[in-house]
Amino acid sequence: MMKVKIRELLGMKPVIEKIIGKDVDIDLGWDLMKVVKVFDAELELYTKTRKKIFEKYAEEPNKEATTEDKKKGKRVPEEKLKDYREEIEKLLDKEIKLDVTKIKLSSLKANGVKLSTGNMISIELISEK
Repeated sequence: MMKVKIRELLGMKPVIEKIIGKDVDIDLGWDLMKVVKVFDAELELYTKTRKKIFEKYAEEPNKEATTEDKKKGKRVPEEKLKDYREEIEKLLDKEIKLDVTKIKLSSLKANGVKLSTGNMISIELISEK
């Protein structure tokens, strides 16, 4: 069980998606599948919560709004933006527990998966040498 912040999880997701796009052996594929299931469940909760926060602060365009503004739909008004951003930042900094098997970097290498240094940094918390 490891603790990660939601913002870290969001950073890992594209890298995991890049890896699962490759043909890998059964063992690595199985570990990746479990990681994706855990990530998806947590990110679904994050998305629902983020939408609730948006709904809390957003407002429909007023009657005097331009047609273009009306097409854009709900927006967070300037006077509520600071509180909205603070609440989103608090959500992104929330720590969650992930019950996943760490991905072995040697397995990635053995399967021909190449990652940039930035990608390696993104998945550092869920990988091991």
